Amino acid sequence: DIGIDQVDLIIDDTIIASAQYGIPRQDVVNVMSVSTDPNAPGLGFTLLLDSSQFSDGTSELAIDLINKQGTRTRYGKRTIYFQN
Repeated sequence: DIGIDQVDLIIDDTIIASAQYGIPRQDVVNVMSVSTDPNAPGLGFTLLLDSSQFSDGTSELAIDLINKQGTRTRYGKRTIYFQN
């Protein structure tokens, strides 16, 4: 396992922002039996999003996980609804 370097927020197939990555999450380490990730227990991330920059309505949200070799993987695609 080479670890994650960056987490990007994706809305409607556009990179919106990079999250703060590396927040300690021992619960994730325990539940997922993480034993080889070099970032453990710093596997959490956070991001504040100003929803007013988006039109009201349905959008698609996902995150991109970028590993330390630069490989980008899309994860967790969800439909969300903005109502400002």
